Amino acid sequence: MAVSQQIQRAFGSGASLAQNDPQQVFGLVLSRGTEEGKLYALCGIRATDRASFARYAAIVASTNAEVRTLSGCIGSHEPAADVVGRIAAGVYDQYLREK
Repeated sequence: MAVSQQIQRAFGSGASLAQNDPQQVFGLVLSRGTEEGKLYALCGIRATDRASFARYAAIVASTNAEVRTLSGCIGSHEPAADVVGRIAAGVYDQYLREK
């Protein structure tokens, strides 16, 4: 599910980063979103507020949740903590840059 879809799911159809404070949006996704949605929110926090990232990342990683992931066309399940580690290492940064 795309980040915008996760945000809309968390807030309703009117939510967007352009209309709201990004940190508020990401915070709400962290508190109300699916486990996968929380990982998308962490990507946003890493991109917009590095100072807060480690605190939120620790919370998400500590849940021991298993999440669905997709790499290319291969779907799998893995611990959220593994994905948090990749987010922290910047693996997904290239996908968050404006083109």
